[in-house]
Amino acid sequence: MYDALFSEIQIGNHMIKNRVVFCGPVTGFAKDGQLTTQLAAYYLERAKGGAGLMELEPALVFNKYNMCTWREFAERIHTYGTKLIAALEISNDHTNMAEKDADQEITESTSIIRNTGFDGISLRLENEETPNNSRIKTLIEKITEGCGDHFLIGAHLSDHDTKNGGAQANFLQDSGADYLVVPYDDGHDESGATIPVVKSVSYPGPDSCEKLLQNGGGDMVALSGQLVCDPYWPVKAEMGKEKEIRKHDCCKEDDAEGRISCMLNPYLGQESRYSEYNMTPAAKFKNVVVVGGGPAGMQAAITATQRGHSVFLLEKENELGGKLKSQNLLEAAEWFVGEMKRNQVDVRLGLPVTTEHIAALKPEIVILATGENPSRKTMVSSLHKKGIQVVDMNGVNNTIGQAVRSGFNVAIGI
Repeated sequence: MYDALFSEIQIGNHMIKNRVVFCGPVTGFAKDGQLTTQLAAYYLERAKGGAGLMELEPALVFNKYNMCTWREFAERIHTYGTKLIAALEISNDHTNMAEKDADQEITESTSIIRNTGFDGISLRLENEETPNNSRIKTLIEKITEGCGDHFLIGAHLSDHDTKNGGAQANFLQDSGADYLVVPYDDGHDESGATIPVVKSVSYPGPDSCEKLLQNGGGDMVALSGQLVCDPYWPVKAEMGKEKEIRKHDCCKEDDAEGRISCMLNPYLGQESRYSEYNMTPAAKFKNVVVVGGGPAGMQAAITATQRGHSVFLLEKENELGGKLKSQNLLEAAEWFVGEMKRNQVDVRLGLPVTTEHIAALKPEIVILATGENPSRKTMVSSLHKKGIQVVDMNGVNNTIGQAVRSGFNVAIGI
């Protein structure tokens, strides 16, 4: 269906299994630049999900003391057929001594990166109107000399570089770069480049990416935000399950501690314990009633069903969505509705939700996800008198992201 998107491509001496690139944004999951269990699981999930080439986030530390840790990580990534690239930021320090010291550190780190089993490095160049091309060329030559032709070198063009008619792209190619990553810009001309060009795109769907590749707008696509939101974007697209792809539109956010977050992906940062295709069954399967068809209620119902519970969802309105509808996140609402159907959640719409209606379903647990409701306390008291356990989510769902994560966490806890 997506012949271009899932065709192989040669970069240098490496064959990449498809045209999907994950350029990792900074997550906040590393500790002082070191690989943690949380960070490793985060990247492994995206390799498992089908990315052909993966660039790690910048500012990670590679030295002789952590080589074994990085080597084991690289081996695990390679089991999924994903090529692994380390990202190094190149800044203009404006003094010869500072640049010399920085370049020496880069070449030493690159040697260690190669010896840990990584497939290459990517140079992320600072956005400067007049980049130090002499320095960049010398640096690429030193890396090639020290690591050999089998070690890939990628280069990210800045926003400024994309406006100079392709001159910087051609310079980087002539200097020895194996591939280029460029911001999406219809007016950008890479006509002189013969090495693969990776386009950073914001499309949520594979059809647009396929069209870009078929029209010659690039050789590969960088789907950073998309794969943060749904690591299995490539696998789902290749299997013809596009409707199951979690919608990326405007969903990336940072939490209060500066770590990457996503309002629609409750697994993010918890990949070592949970994932869409790796949910631990509940110790005891129960009858569960979820009251409320907004993002919190729907996510609670989906997760509870995935853990083996029998779930009813009650919503007094005639449609699901809640805050997703009111904030015009219609594609996200559509995805949630589809996910409810795929998980066979029994949904009851357009009926008054009373204690009697709930009790008639013989629940062992009721999850209240309705927001403010004058009759809420009375309902909780009445359900308790009937011996039914109630989880009240009132007051924990100020944003859509909080609602989705709260719904997930409640379902994990029952």
